[in-house]
Formats: sequence, structure tokens, C-alpha cells
Amino acid sequence: TPLNAILGFSDILCNAELSNKNKEYAQIISKSADSLLGITNDILDLSKIESGNLSIVEEPVVLNDFIDQVIELFSVKAKEKNIRFVFYMEPEVPFEVLCDSSKLRQVVSNLLSNAIKFTPENGRIDFLINLLEINDDMAKISFSIKDSGIGISEDQKEFIFKPFLRRPFKKSSLA
Repeated sequence: TPLNAILGFSDILCNAELSNKNKEYAQIISKSADSLLGITNDILDLSKIESGNLSIVEEPVVLNDFIDQVIELFSVKAKEKNIRFVFYMEPEVPFEVLCDSSKLRQVVSNLLSNAIKFTPENGRIDFLINLLEINDDMAKISFSIKDSGIGISEDQKEFIFKPFLRRPFKKSSLA
């Protein structure tokens, strides 16, 4: 797609020998294109949800590695705003889980990104992972993000999340 070409060439520019000012421009292009790609993917996923065609692909995921990657990315952004970023995962949470890691990463990343965006300087973000229930080979895990930002009213929450409640999902099986 044209967006992939922009991403590819902006990455090449970012790694090229440029003046500081031109390197900064290339990085702005790269970050903006990456952001646009994320928005495009979110819109495509939303249309799949609305049509009932979102497929969930389960794969084994080492939760600690997965979370380390997410924390590494967002702790830098939080530090730039002087936000205290606190992470805690209950020791009972399974080491490895079957989940759709790309969808989980997308949801957690969007929530953390919004938390950082709407939390004022010197604020706080708590990212908690708790084991709610475990039976045989099934675990119910809660990922919660709490911040000292402006928040969302209950009416807004209902309006925002209503399209996602009780939607059928097609589950892909592992081959």
C-alpha cells in the first residue's frame, strides 16, 4: 500500500546521514505514518467487529515477555511527561497463555496510549494484571489501567463500549 512505502522510505531516511533538522523531519514523517497505520488497522478491526467477522487466533504467549515489551514502549512515553508508571502482575497469573497476542497488544496499547495522553504531567498510571479465575486449562485474567487523567463519565462509557458488547466472534483454530 502507499502507506507501507511511506513507512519504508521514512525508515530509510531516519537511518541515513542527515542534518539534525532533516533527521527530525524524517522521524516526524515516520511516527505520523506509523500512527496512521495504527488508525487504519483500528478502523478495519472495527468494521470486522460490526460485521461479526473478527477472527481470534489463539497462540501460545509467554505473558512476561509480552508485557515487558509493552511496558518498555510505554514507560518511555510516560517518563517524557514525568508520569509515574506503575506495573504489577499477580504471581498467580500463568506464565504462558493462549491468546490472540496482536489483539491483546492492540487493546492494551490503545488504553495505555490514552492514559498517557490524558494524564497530566506528574500524574500516575497503574497497570495491573490479576488472575480472576482458573479452571483446568482456562484462566480469566484482568488487565486494568487506572490513571489520574480526566476520566470518562459512565454515560460516555456506555456509549463508547456498547457496540462491543455481546458481539459474536469467529474463532480460528490452530493447525
